[in-house]
Amino acid sequence: MSNPLLTIAVLTYNRASLLDLCLDSIVDQVRECPEHIELIVSNNASTDNTREVVSRYLNIYPKLRYTENEINRGYDFNADKCFRLARSKYVWLFSDDDLLLPRAIERIVPLLKQETLGIVSLATNFYPCKGTIDKSLFPYEPLSFRIYDNPKEFAREVHFWLTYITGIIVNRQLVSECDLLLPAEGALLIQLGWVIPALYGQFPSAIVETPLILGRALDVLDFKLFDVFGTSYPSVLKRLCRQKVLPRDSMEMLIEMIITKYFIHFINSQNSYHHGERPLLILGQSFWNQKAFWVHLFPRFVRRTLHKISSKIKFFLPPLISRYCSRVVANRNKPTF
Repeated sequence: MSNPLLTIAVLTYNRASLLDLCLDSIVDQVRECPEHIELIVSNNASTDNTREVVSRYLNIYPKLRYTENEINRGYDFNADKCFRLARSKYVWLFSDDDLLLPRAIERIVPLLKQETLGIVSLATNFYPCKGTIDKSLFPYEPLSFRIYDNPKEFAREVHFWLTYITGIIVNRQLVSECDLLLPAEGALLIQLGWVIPALYGQFPSAIVETPLILGRALDVLDFKLFDVFGTSYPSVLKRLCRQKVLPRDSMEMLIEMIITKYFIHFINSQNSYHHGERPLLILGQSFWNQKAFWVHLFPRFVRRTLHKISSKIKFFLPPLISRYCSRVVANRNKPTF
């Protein structure tokens, strides 16, 4: 295949059953326009039956490019490898637990052909990680999109969704250096090393409002949320700012929005934090000099703590009062001599 328009690169590790669903949603659509689409699957040294799953789809679509790492080098390495392997103008990294909605490719290809874009942000529906997939999540709609000439306004609209690999298509021709974030490998955010340069390049970007993806909604996140978005995310943005890829005012805006639009949801919840994380400590260290932290997050931490104390008091106090009252009544009823 020479000069395809779009590469879809599926990153996978030890999720053969989910990969099966993912490829089932993609392969038939790719077969309908092989001259425009390149399909890659990169196996990050899985120990399950991932090879067998891919082999079945290779029989269906021999043009599928399959690559396998000898050892698991982590998400960032695998994502970087896929981006480098791509031979197309646009690259769409795809998580193995996400699905392509029906007729998605036939709708996105005309947009990529008629417009030269920096990046494309894609609307997503979500399916529960357990149970069956609701077929009502598959409605067909004509493609609706908005073009943004101002990258800062685009970033304000998309904010932390810039990190969602399945939800972003990147113009590879605008990324002159693929090594921008290799020193930060392990941060789980290496994709920002392509997304940000392409967004702040010479072409406009687009937000597709019609859902083309079905993402898996996790009951428990499989990564350390506060570490990734509280420590690594601002660190990566600052690195890109120092490299003069990301303007300072945009960096400050994105950091403020991760505080005010993202973390609030998780701090408001009374659910326990996972992976042993201590979010007040993590976020306090990263954002102690940010006004938004003290205005929006710190009061919520205080309320959450007070709620826990109140809940414990409500749990322990009634039995104590009951026992005390019982003793008082018993003492009053004792005969006196």
